[in-house]
Amino acid sequence: MRQYDEAFQRRNSNGQLIRGQNAGKFLQIISKYTKEPPESIEKALTYILPDGAINAVEIERHVKNWKSVGLVNQSLDSTKVVDLSIWAAATR
Repeated sequence: MRQYDEAFQRRNSNGQLIRGQNAGKFLQIISKYTKEPPESIEKALTYILPDGAINAVEIERHVKNWKSVGLVNQSLDSTKVVDLSIWAAATR
């Protein structure tokens, strides 16, 4: 996660994103496995907490929004979207 953070999430003093020296290399790796062009991947990158933590409150907010616009079934339980025990085990 730290490498992802360094490659894609750093900002300069003006708050503008700056790409780290390994950004191009990582985009090529992701492109290889997703069969998507690096340019498309770069546009779709998402923010990830540097420590890899999963924000359960954010997941709940997203599920609520998806339900409100009919993108997911109303019975979807946000606590079942991600198995947080996997993240907990990985960060021990």
